[in-house]
Amino acid sequence: MKFRKSSFLYLGSVVSFIVYILVIDKNYFNGSYGEIKLSPMMIYTQELYTSISYAYLIQRSINLRLNKSAFNFRDFIKGLNPVFFTVFIIFNFLILISGDRDPLITSVMIFLACFIFSVKIKLKLKVILPLLIISIFSIMYLGIVRQIDTSVSFKESVEFVKERNLESTYVSIGTIELAGSFRTTNLVVDYIPKYHDHFYGRFFLKNTFSIIPGLSQVLINIFFKNDPDYLNTSANYITYLNQGSNPKYGDGTSSPADIYLDFGVIGIVIIFLIFGAVVRRFEITLFKDTNNISLFFLIVSICYFAGAIRLGRISLIEPFNLAVRVAIFTYLNRIFITKKSNTQEEELTIV
Repeated sequence: MKFRKSSFLYLGSVVSFIVYILVIDKNYFNGSYGEIKLSPMMIYTQELYTSISYAYLIQRSINLRLNKSAFNFRDFIKGLNPVFFTVFIIFNFLILISGDRDPLITSVMIFLACFIFSVKIKLKLKVILPLLIISIFSIMYLGIVRQIDTSVSFKESVEFVKERNLESTYVSIGTIELAGSFRTTNLVVDYIPKYHDHFYGRFFLKNTFSIIPGLSQVLINIFFKNDPDYLNTSANYITYLNQGSNPKYGDGTSSPADIYLDFGVIGIVIIFLIFGAVVRRFEITLFKDTNNISLFFLIVSICYFAGAIRLGRISLIEPFNLAVRVAIFTYLNRIFITKKSNTQEEELTIV
């Protein structure tokens, strides 16, 4: 872990954001997430912006920690390029009003992890617990609000949520999505292996393909060209089990369901035991008072920290895929900076 300038990452994040704004369907920002089908170019530009931005945040947090120049949240904000920070806020605001929660959650958690790492503090339970409760319920209510007609006012949207809560037979309308994690697991346990054998790594392999956006479909077409669409991901398969060939919405997946489909109960026990030990290493990496840390392992630790809230509803490998993309841009920045420094030294020698 070494100090490196982050100018290439800063420029890359700003340029990729501009490209993202140019190619995205503007109706997406009217709360139309789920109604508008995003083109591959829209998805790739969003992935490009977030990957470069996260790489910038991680490199800056490393620099601040090595320089011992950040002692609180204000110092951390001052340590970021103001243009980058402004663009980052704008991006997340646009994501918020679109109703798409996943990029927003990841961005906020990456930002928080980088702050914690740079100032070397541990948040106390009395701070974490209220923030966690507020975040979880805000995310769930956002899922309800995003289903509302985009032409209504914000006040009308809030009233709609209240009415649904009063009319619901559930304890709280906000906890319905929490049940989704259990539902996905119940579906696969009920169906596998009674009606279909386990997939023995098929979904794991396809999830690994998605490390590089765009590469996934190419490799699936090569190795699994005869598979129907519902076998492309565990989320698609679970949706198929619950709703058949013409689903009205996606049921999503969960980490236990994803692993169970491939490796069964034994796989769940073994993989989560290993994952628990690895998570302990992540915690040590983020909080221990030493600078002798592997850069790649630090990036993986931060990405899994960022995925902590969502991990119950995504594949266990998804944060790792993000970490690989972020690491690629982090190392590219180091290569560019090193080449630039060497070029300047050669020019000075010639003069």
